[in-house]
Amino acid sequence: MTPDIKLGIGEEVWASGKPYRILRPVDLEVLVALDESNGDRVLLKLANLQPSPVEGLADSIDLKEVPEEEWKIAQERFEAIRSLLGDGKRSVEEIDEIATKAEVSRATIYRWVERFASTGTVSGLLRGHRKGVSQQSRLPDAIEKVVKETIDESLTLKNPTSARKLAERVASRCRALDLKPPHANTVMVRVRARPPAAIAKVHGSRRDQEKFEPVPGTFPGATYPLQFVQIDHTRLDIEVVDELFRLPICRPWLTLLIDVNSRVVPGFHLALESPSSVAVGLAVVHAILPKEQWLAERDVQSDWPVWGKPSSVHADNAGEFRGAAMKRACENHSIDLTWRPVKKPRYGAHIERLIGTVNTLLKDLPGRTGASVKERGDRNPGETASFTLRELEAYLTKFVIDVYHRRRHPALGVSPIEAYRTGLHGKGLSSGRGLPPRVTDGKSLLRDFLPEYKRTVQPDGISIECVRYYSPALRQHVGSRTPEGKARQFVCRRHPHAISPIHFFDPDSRMYVEVPYADLSRPNMSSWELAAAKRRVEAQGGEATEDCIFKAHEELARMERDAVERTKTARKKVEQKRARDKLFQESVTTGVAVKTPSAVAAAEADAAAKAQVESSQPAATVRKPSPILEVEPI
Repeated sequence: MTPDIKLGIGEEVWASGKPYRILRPVDLEVLVALDESNGDRVLLKLANLQPSPVEGLADSIDLKEVPEEEWKIAQERFEAIRSLLGDGKRSVEEIDEIATKAEVSRATIYRWVERFASTGTVSGLLRGHRKGVSQQSRLPDAIEKVVKETIDESLTLKNPTSARKLAERVASRCRALDLKPPHANTVMVRVRARPPAAIAKVHGSRRDQEKFEPVPGTFPGATYPLQFVQIDHTRLDIEVVDELFRLPICRPWLTLLIDVNSRVVPGFHLALESPSSVAVGLAVVHAILPKEQWLAERDVQSDWPVWGKPSSVHADNAGEFRGAAMKRACENHSIDLTWRPVKKPRYGAHIERLIGTVNTLLKDLPGRTGASVKERGDRNPGETASFTLRELEAYLTKFVIDVYHRRRHPALGVSPIEAYRTGLHGKGLSSGRGLPPRVTDGKSLLRDFLPEYKRTVQPDGISIECVRYYSPALRQHVGSRTPEGKARQFVCRRHPHAISPIHFFDPDSRMYVEVPYADLSRPNMSSWELAAAKRRVEAQGGEATEDCIFKAHEELARMERDAVERTKTARKKVEQKRARDKLFQESVTTGVAVKTPSAVAAAEADAAAKAQVESSQPAATVRKPSPILEVEPI
């Protein structure tokens, strides 16, 4: 994993293959740096900075492969050194105090800080692994089970249980089962790994519990930018049209984020599909990564100088926010993922107000549906709908960065972008937090949020949902078994928008390997298209083999092309595929762009279908493209 670029004063950065030393930031896009080779001061654009060629970086690692016990130890190490990760200098006495609490040496604390600095992720603090095999808990499984069950019970009791009593209870139960009781410190390590809020809820005082409960109308502790970010979904009150015939499809879904301190928008994700963990991951990745290339691809000339990993992401209790993969990915990047209380919308007031602002903007646009049937009245949004998904995305982007970010926010007294700039650089006697590190390895960041599968390697490769994948890199793992003699399963990740290639985690090299279809002539498809093809095969009473699935996929694609001018649902599916293909290509800009065979076939089919319709249909029925409405900056 490529390290993040740290932008604090005195940090070393690289540009055009040369090292520089940061002297001070000029604004959110330019800084003054010292060329130590000749003593010259130069202006460097943040977009042109490169990661330092540091050797010995942490190997790639799949988060799901890390045992829970090992992951808790890495988190404990991170909490121990958290106060040392800022720009402030620490005395030897302070470091010794931290080392004493962690029961390690001063050198170990320095080593942990260096390892975290080189990777920027909690996984960099994992204990060493050899030959790709993760270390397991030092406790036997039977004792580990007793410890876990005893702690779980203590968190459900109304009466508080002291640390000593808890350790004694574990020891008593172990002796009853003829097991060697673990040391009391071992029990407390397990307790400290539990979420602080859960412990405070049962064993803490009312004051302790209030630390984890926001006060209505306020948000505690949001003292600097990107400390707390809220995220939520909404279905926009506007219909979009397809790019081919400019005919109405449906209302899109928006996944939106807001920084509580400054009210800037770090990022969003717009799609036709209903909310999912994938949409959440893509929105979070968009918020974290720099956006110069993303804006250029959409021909947006304005600046969006907001990037960096938030300290905490607050979400509602929807399933897509609570997945294990989402939780582990956030933990790996030291992002605290928390959920607001059920049926208490005031705890997400900032994001709710922003969503209301966006939907108010849409009331003046063609294709608006209104927030209710009463508000819509007799108006037919499909008759006026003019925006494609791509055009609406560009429109929202220009509104966010040219209007919303620049106009005065009533709660702040200044514009969000000014509050963000002040929070980073400081103003007057108040000091800012400094520029956040810039993430350079967007491909690894995105991969952490992708769905995962565990599969064995067979002589013909790997099979996921009846589709085979093969690469020579898999040969050495054919027939691999665990020490217990069971077939060994390997972690694979797959982008839902394009199921080939998959990302296979090789535990020996500790690297991801891209593995394509075993049959390279197969067309690419999305996970949704794969599921639809399987349903068609099963509905026809056939067996869901690979050949049958791809044949059904071709039949469905042909049926959708034939019905695109007649059926709204089919148009939606075609537009979803088009949007997913584009999104996949852009998501791979963090790595290597891929030109899939299906993209070429789809373009040829679209051109043929459009020519057929234009030749057989009056010109008035084909809606002409309308330019994106310009959003005037304030």
